[in-house]
Amino acid sequence: MQRVVALRPDLIRSWCSDVAGGPDPNYVWHDLAQLWQTPGAGEATVDAMFGAPLEEQIAGSIALGMTAEAAEASAKAGGPEMATCILALYRSALQPAVGDWGVELELAERRPGLVISATEDPYVGGPVLAHRSAVRFGAKEAVLAGLGHGWMLQDPQQGAAVLNELHAGLGS
Repeated sequence: MQRVVALRPDLIRSWCSDVAGGPDPNYVWHDLAQLWQTPGAGEATVDAMFGAPLEEQIAGSIALGMTAEAAEASAKAGGPEMATCILALYRSALQPAVGDWGVELELAERRPGLVISATEDPYVGGPVLAHRSAVRFGAKEAVLAGLGHGWMLQDPQQGAAVLNELHAGLGS
């Protein structure tokens, strides 16, 4: 999404990202992402993820903050196509590429943006990088204290409120 905002701002009215720390040059991918980015290890990892019994996949997603219903739907949707998408996405975003994308976004024509900083999300660079990116990209920042990677499922009312606030400021 951030890449589209950088390259084609004419197509964007507003944007929101909960992974805005990624384009920071100091961002270091989390351990699982580094596995996905590694040929051979990535394939073995997604095979193990999607080859595990459904109950194990559901339990793992619940442990990451998903509701039982969302975890079941996610597990049932997983498979070879999802594995291919995960590997392609993460391999396309190795550093320094993702940091370079941040430079493009910083220089792009500004669109109203919102950076969501879920303070307990261990995957996206943390509150410091999120704040730095919000300032860098001219975006508002919403700090969701105590929420993790599944913030939208952990507290959907708070998530909806920050998105509604962004949209309310856009006018008609």
